[in-house]
Amino acid sequence: MKKVRIQFMIVTLSIVGLSRLLSGSDVTVQFGEADTTEFPNICVPITVTDSSGSPVEDLTAEMAELYEDTVSNNSTSIETIRESGQNVAVLLAVDASRSMTGEPLDSLKSALMAFTAQLRPGDQAGIIAFHDAVEVISVFTDDKDTLSARMGNIAAKGSRTELYYGISKGLDLINETENLPDRKYLIVFSDGKDEGEAYTFEDCVNKAVEFDVPIYSVGFHTRVGAQYLRILERMSDKSKGEYNDAETTGDLGAIYNLIFEHIQDRAVLCFTADYFKADGEEHSVGVKIIHSGQTVESNFTFVSPEGTSLPVSEEESLGNLWVIVVIGFSAIFFV
Repeated sequence: MKKVRIQFMIVTLSIVGLSRLLSGSDVTVQFGEADTTEFPNICVPITVTDSSGSPVEDLTAEMAELYEDTVSNNSTSIETIRESGQNVAVLLAVDASRSMTGEPLDSLKSALMAFTAQLRPGDQAGIIAFHDAVEVISVFTDDKDTLSARMGNIAAKGSRTELYYGISKGLDLINETENLPDRKYLIVFSDGKDEGEAYTFEDCVNKAVEFDVPIYSVGFHTRVGAQYLRILERMSDKSKGEYNDAETTGDLGAIYNLIFEHIQDRAVLCFTADYFKADGEEHSVGVKIIHSGQTVESNFTFVSPEGTSLPVSEEESLGNLWVIVVIGFSAIFFV
C-alpha cells in the first residue's frame, strides 16, 4: 500500500510540476507607468525575467499578445529606449561621507562625467550628495557643461552616512520635479551602510515602487564590511533596478557605462488603442508573453486622457468633405 501511495505522489508531483512549466510560472512580467501623452498611442516599460531572475533580452512583438480588455489588438511593438528614441531622467546620488575621501570620490567624479557625456538631447540629469545631510548638487538639467561644473562641488564631509535619508529625498526630488521625461531612474553610489534613524529600507523600497523609479546601485567596497552591500542589492532587486559591485575605484568607469547601456536597453511596449476611448476612465490591458515555450499572462492599467479625440481616418476625412460640399451646394440652390 505504501508503494502505491508513493508512486501516486510521484505522479501527482510530476503533473503539478508540468502544469507550472506550461503555465509559465518561472517567467515573470512587470510593467512600469503607462505613457498616454500621445493617446491613442500608449507606451509602457516592460521587464520580463526568467526563472533565475535575469532579465530576458531581445524581446520582440512576436513574443507578445495584447488585449484591450478582452479584445485582441494587433498593433503591438516592443522596442528598447534606445530604439524608440525616448528620453530619460536620471538622478545621480552619491555617498559623500568621510569614508569616500580622496581617490574614491575623485574616481567617481570622472565616472559621472563620462556617464553624463553620453546623455542624448532631451535627457535630463540631477546630482545629490548625502552624508549626515542631503545636498542638491545640481537640479535636473540637460546642460552637460552645468552638470560637469557642479560635480566639483561634491566633497566628503559629515560625521555619518544617512543612506536611507539620501535615497528617500532623492526619490522625492525625482517625483516632485515637473516636466521630466517619463522614464526616471535613480543611481546610488554607496558602501551600503546606513547610520541614520529616521528612514528605513522599507521606506525607500515602497517609495521607489510607488513612484515607479528603478534603483540602480553601485556597491563600493570600503572598510565597513561587504555584508552591507547586500542591502543595496536587495533594494535594486525590489525596485526593478540592478545592483553593480565595485571592488576598486578602477571599476567605476566601466560600471557607470554599463548602467547607461542597461537603461538604454530597457524594453518599452507600445500599441495604438482601437477599442479604448478618451473618456478619463481606467482601463485594463491584458498581455501574454511567450518565452522558451512558456506562456505567462499579466496585465496593467492606465487612465485614458479625457477629451482627446481619436485620429480621423482618410476615408472619414473624405466623407466629411463631401458632406460639407453637398450642404454648400444645397444652400446655394435653395437660395
